[in-house]
This record gives sequence, C-alpha cells and structure tokens, in this order.
Amino acid sequence: MGRDPSLKLAAGEFRDHKYTYLAIIIIVALSMTVFTTQSAMNQYNDYVTMRSVGMFYGDGVVTTGGTTIRNILSGASEMTDARQIAEKINQIPGFKATPKAETEGAIRNAISSDAVTAWGVDLKTDESVCDVVDKIIEGSYFDTSKNYTQTGMGNPLGATVMHSPTLSFGIIDPGTTRNNNTILPYPIIVGKTCAAINNFRLGTVFRGSMLTEAAAVYCDVFFEVIGIYETDKPLVETLFYVVPIESAQEIHGWDYNTANYICIDTPDGMSDANVREALAPVIGDRVFYSRMDLKNALEGNLNVIGQTILNTTIIASLLLATAAVKFVMDSIIIRKSREIGTLKALGARDRVVVKIFLYQAIFIGLLAGGLGLAIAAGLMKIISAYGVTLTYSLGAEMKVKFILTEAIAATAIALPLVTSILASILPCRRVASLSPVEAIRRGDLQGAKEQRKHGPIEKLGAARSKAGLGPFGLAINEMHDHLAIYAVVVLVIGVALSVFTLQASYQHNLEETVTTTMKETICADGMILGPGTTPRAMMGGGSKIVNAVGLAENVSSDTGYAAVARSNHQGMMVLGSAQDPTYEGASVWGINTKNDELVFSIKKSIIKGGYFDPNKDYSQNFLGEQAQLIPGLKLSGLSTTVINEMLQEPYPMIIGDTCAKAHNLDIGSPLSILFTDSEKGSHIVSAPFVVIGIYETGFALTDSLLNFVPREAVNQMAGYNPEDGNAIVVKAPSGTDYADIYEKLNGAAPQDYESFSWHEAVVYMIGPAFDAMLLIIYTAIAMTLTLAAVIIKYAMDSTVDRKTREIGTLKAFGARDNVIIKIFIYQGIVIGILSGLAAVLLSSALAYIIVNVIHLSTQMPMGMILQVGFSVTGTILIITLVAPLVTAIVAASLPSRRAARLSPVEAIRKGELNQ
Repeated sequence: MGRDPSLKLAAGEFRDHKYTYLAIIIIVALSMTVFTTQSAMNQYNDYVTMRSVGMFYGDGVVTTGGTTIRNILSGASEMTDARQIAEKINQIPGFKATPKAETEGAIRNAISSDAVTAWGVDLKTDESVCDVVDKIIEGSYFDTSKNYTQTGMGNPLGATVMHSPTLSFGIIDPGTTRNNNTILPYPIIVGKTCAAINNFRLGTVFRGSMLTEAAAVYCDVFFEVIGIYETDKPLVETLFYVVPIESAQEIHGWDYNTANYICIDTPDGMSDANVREALAPVIGDRVFYSRMDLKNALEGNLNVIGQTILNTTIIASLLLATAAVKFVMDSIIIRKSREIGTLKALGARDRVVVKIFLYQAIFIGLLAGGLGLAIAAGLMKIISAYGVTLTYSLGAEMKVKFILTEAIAATAIALPLVTSILASILPCRRVASLSPVEAIRRGDLQGAKEQRKHGPIEKLGAARSKAGLGPFGLAINEMHDHLAIYAVVVLVIGVALSVFTLQASYQHNLEETVTTTMKETICADGMILGPGTTPRAMMGGGSKIVNAVGLAENVSSDTGYAAVARSNHQGMMVLGSAQDPTYEGASVWGINTKNDELVFSIKKSIIKGGYFDPNKDYSQNFLGEQAQLIPGLKLSGLSTTVINEMLQEPYPMIIGDTCAKAHNLDIGSPLSILFTDSEKGSHIVSAPFVVIGIYETGFALTDSLLNFVPREAVNQMAGYNPEDGNAIVVKAPSGTDYADIYEKLNGAAPQDYESFSWHEAVVYMIGPAFDAMLLIIYTAIAMTLTLAAVIIKYAMDSTVDRKTREIGTLKAFGARDNVIIKIFIYQGIVIGILSGLAAVLLSSALAYIIVNVIHLSTQMPMGMILQVGFSVTGTILIITLVAPLVTAIVAASLPSRRAARLSPVEAIRKGELNQ
C-alpha cells in the first residue's frame, strides 16, 4: 500500500486542498459528535426506561381484556383467578409468572397530599421475574419469609379495625386517626425522587387513605419506609411504590388469588408475537402487553421525535458534505485534466487514476468519523464527570448519562466514510472515462473555452447597452458556472432550516399552549401558595391558608393586581358503575364563581355544557356540610357516601375533555369525589358531583387531571371556613414582565409562603428538556450553515483563480473595486434569499401535511396524547430567512475582497500564467 503511486498522488492533492478538506472534515466530525452524543443519551434513556419497566413488570403483563394500557400503569381491573393463571403460565417451558396487586389512594406528606398507587409484589416469586431488590440504594428488601398482613405482623385485632371508617365526633388533628395505636405500618419501598419530593427517610411512617372493597370504600393505613430504590428515571421513581402482595390484598379486601395482573418473564430472544402465541391457550380472552408496549406508554414518543429531527438535520449536513467533496474533486479534474491525460499517456491504468480520488474520499471519511467519535467520547466523559442533570416535568431531575454502543460508534464512522466515497463516485467515473488525448487537449483548451464563453469585454459591452448586465447581471451569469453546486447548497440549507423552523415552531406552540393553559386554569399571571408548600402543589393539595380571602385583598392592595383566593385539594374520582367502579386521582379546584373571571378565563375553554351560575350559592342545604361527618358504608359500588348522596344535592363540576373521553363521561354524568385529609372529624369525606361542562385546552395533562367546582364545595369537604383556601392567584396588567410579577408577589406574600410567576410555573410544568433539544438543533444547523459557507467560499475562490484575467480586464476598462465586490456579494445574496425562501416554503408545506393531512399527534408520558401544532414567531421567521443570507454574504465577502485587491496588470498576468 505504501508503494501505491495513487496513494502518494492522493496525499498531494489532499495537501493542495487541505484547508477546504479540513473544514469539511471538522464540520462533518462535529455533526457526528452531535449525532453520537444524542444517540448515546437516547440509548441510555431507552435502557433506563426498559430496565425500569422490567423492574416492575418483567417482560410484560397479562391482564383483563377491558384494561387499557394506560390503566396498567395504575388502575388495572381485578383478576379473581390471577394466581391460578400464573401457575398455568409457569408450566409453559421457559416462562415464569408472578401476580401483582395494586392498592390506590392518597398519602399525606409533611405539607400536602399526593396520589399513590402501591404495587404489591409476591415475595416468593417476584424476584424470579422482576428485580427491584437489585436497585435498592438505601435500606433493604422485604423479609421473604414473613407474612405482612396485620395478623402476620403481630396485630391481634387483624384487619378488622383497619376496615372500619375512622369515625370521630369533633375536630381532631388531621395528622392522626383514632386507629393510630391499632393499625401497624406496612413496609413500603419508595423511589429516590419520591423520597426527595416528600422528604421521606428510612423509618418514616406516613399515612395512606386507600381504596378498599371491604366494609368501607376507604381505609386508613400506615406505611413505613424500609427501602429507597433508584432507577435514574424520575417519573418511575415518583409514581412506583412497592409493598408485599398480601398487604395490598388485605387493604383491598381481596383473597389470596385476586390481583390486578400477572407479570411474565419470557425466554431470551422470543418475539412479542411468539409470546402472545404461546400464551393464547392459557390466558383466554385476557390481553398481553409487552415490555415495549409499556415502555411506549410510560415514555411517549418525544425522544423518537427529537432523534428523528436531529437525524434529518445531520443527513442534510452530510448531503452538503457530499456535494462539497464532489465539487472539490470536479474542480481538480477540470484544473488537472492535462496532468491526468499525461499520466494515462505514460501508461497509468484507469484504476490508478480513480484511486487518487477514492483515497482522498477515504481520508476524509475516516478522519471525519474518527475525529467526531473522539470528540463525542471526550464530551460524554466530561458531562458524566460533572454530573449534568436535565429537569423534566413537575421538577423531576434526571442525570445525563450515555451508553455508546458498538452500533452507534460504527454508524458514526461509517456515515462520513460512506458519504465521502459516494461523493467520489461520479468524479471517479468521469476521470476514468477520459482518454489521454482528450484529457490533454481539454487541459489546453479549457482556458480558451472559458474566455470565449465568458469574455469580459463582451460582457462589459453588453453592460453598456443593457442595464441588466451590471454587477448583478454579471453575478447571475457567473452563477451559471456553479449552478449545480449552488442548487445543492440552496436545497440542503432549505431542508436543514425547515427542520429547525418546524422544531422551533412546534416547541413554541407547545410552550404557548402550556402557558395559556396554566394562565387560564391554574396560576393566572402568578400565584402564592401556603407556608412550606412546594411548587408541585400548584396542581393541587397545597397547605391551608387561613383567611385566604383577606390575604388576596392585601396582595391586590400591595401589588395593584387583581387577586382572588382559590381552594384546591387532591382527591379521588369514583367512576364506573355500581358493579365495576373505577378510580382516578384528580386535582379539584374550587373557584370563586362571583369574581374568579377577573383573573381567569375558563369560560372560553368550555366546549360542551356551561359555566357555573355566578348568582348561586353552591353550599349544601338541608343538613348541609354536617352530613359529611358520616362516612358512608359501601352499599353501592359507585357510591362512596350513600348517606351523603341521599341528603345532598350533587355539586356541579367542569372536567377536561381528555378525562371525559377516557372515562366516557358527558354532560349530566354522575360521579363522586373522595377527599383525604379533611379537617372534619371523619378525616375522609366524599360528596356527589355532576358534570355540567367539559373544557379543552389542548394540553392533555391538565385536561386529564384538573377538575373545577365552586369554591364552596372544596371548603366544605376540606373542613375550611368560607374565607380559607390554598392559593392566591393574580392577574397583572397586559405586558407586565414575569420578573416584575415575581418580585411584587414575593414582597406581598407572608414569610415562608411560596411565590412564583406564570413563567416559573410553566418551566416547572414541562421542564427545559425541549430547550436542550432545540440547542442541539441549533448546533446542527450552525454546522450545516458553516459547511455551506465553506462550499460557497471555495466555489468563489475557484472563480477568482480561473477568472483572474477577466477580473483584470474589467478593472483595466475602469471597473471599480466595489463593482468587483458586488459581483460576488450579489451571488451570496441570491443564494441566501433562495435558501431562506426554500426553508419557509418547505416547512410550511410539511406543517400543513402534518396538521391537516396525517393529523400527527405526540404521545406524552403516561399514555396522554397531544395533537401536534405549529406557531411561527417573528424570531423564528427572521432566523430562517436571515441566517442563510448572512452565511452566504459572509462566505462571499472573502473571495470578493481578494478579487478586488488584484491590480489589473497582476490579474491579467496571473490569468495568462494559469492558462
């Protein structure tokens, strides 16, 4: 190989064009760095998600046919023969199965309440399918030889007391119950993120108000934290609690065989289709959801969308690199045709000449791929060493880590190598087809042909008779020489910038939707929460504010903003039928029907039904709130407080469209709300509600979780006085900066109260993860534009080298330097304008197709769907139009100045020597 003359000649050509080639190599390498880093981060994220799903579900679950995949994550229907089915599955060769039972309710942390689903695992069989025990970072796993029922733990009264409503006459401390001394705490393992949010430590005992099928529809139980696990997946660590299966079954009132689903471990390498085929004879009409199905429901497709957008941008950069390499090689063939002919005349075979160009392509590809991979490896090492974290929705943080697989590394090397080799194919075929005589003759005639084709005297004469052939006309004519390469530059820049435009406008639309939703439903322009409450409680469950109405008046006086008091609470919606009740955690917001519209505008979001009557008092009459002191016995599956529902008129409720569709609710649909941590004597209260309106915000999370009722309803159920509440929300004058809002609210709020503007609320809600993706897109676009600038500069430098005689002649005829500069600058302007217009047209067409033809939707985490929309801002449009224009002008400025600096005599002499 070292004696191959083609290799030596290729190295020489590489040196001759080293600056252009190095620019291409560096830019392609940086593109591969971005691709490798992002792919490795996504690989880690997918690995963590799949591992986390496997920790709780194994390779998949079997459940009842009516259970949707979203209910698998919480709220699956019961299977009365779960253990028998699991035993049958265990008889299939290579399969292992274990039942799991859920228990749902709400927990009480230090300040506020939070919904909880505890997964009951079979201590004898679960570890053969799942592996929670391996992820515990503090504390320990359960004692697998112990029975964790009340009797098994040493409570002589067993579960009898636990299944009795916590009756009490008179107000008691909501942090305790009458059964404090009789109900033993069940052991529970919580996630690291959950422990941080709720300030849980090993040994922490907290209360859960859990749903049950025993004598009452709820029961008070206690949990003790014995372990804390870590998955590196904040969403999982927040939602997934683990208890022994007998604890969940006892709380629910189920027998030994009843559970919610069966987790399965399948033989390695077995496809989902084959798993379903093997299970079919055993599970009957039940359904199987694979680990991948569960992963997609938990994660959504945001990472897939982000990776697709990034890959499109990278492909655009590689296409531009392909065009650049081909253009440089074509330029070599044109300027070295005489040398190529001489080589062939001296006996060099076609493959020797072809390898000169092929070796250059291999150099470029290997150097670009290797450099990109090396930079990516170093960058990932630095990021991992510094422990960088990304904040996701609701304040959860995830450490940025990477898994660099062999496939990713091979792709990072192969892409630039294949790209550069493909770029060399046409030049190689072209040079191979040249005969020695034709090549030598073409080299001699090239200068004369160009002079006849683009004679400056002819053009200058035409310029005197035709105004159109001034500097701009000459620029357009000159662009014909490089029409193909300039067309590729325009097209690729257009594609790259259209991706940017779509991503940026999609993100802006999402942020705009979330911001509008937050302002109209939760925080208005700003919010004050009670002492010790975290921002997460803005969704509901914040600490009590005594005389919130008075505080709202003070805040309004101090800030000049309109202010109202609101009440909110975490509750449980009891849905379904008497025979098959279902439950859903919910935030219930009590709004002041008389003045809430001063701050919010929920009315305009109602798509079905109506708003509350602002002239009506929605407090209960007849026995009024006293009726809620009597917890109802479970005489009906749907009714949580049968006695209450006989004595009370249902409260009106406005629910989100996502919630309505998920549970088949409509105007007039009845349901019940179960409140925990009420300050009434019974601690837990519930009341009947009826749907009077359905709203839609376009943001599935709020449409699923937020329910609006008159403030009197929340205050009565929570045991508050009419003046109390949980939040103060304000409306600032239009255009007020969010920093000013925060500063004023912070000054008006009492000490230890939590204040924030709409901006902090939105960031907390969705996190800056989208900003990280946009930053990556910006980086990829910047590299594409840089590569485009290199190509434009090289093309114009080539023009200056080949047209020095014409430039000198123009100057000799009196053309000033600025005329010469304009010839090149105008070319840059045309390229920039066409690129920007191509990006706008292409992105507009794609946006129309996505929204109106294929109706693309984004799968959010937890199975929620958000319709894809785009909102183009002035900033996005300016970047799309101006970025390529500036790039092309900057690229053209250096060759134009170089051409302008040539003296007429020097230029003509250099042109003669070149010819």
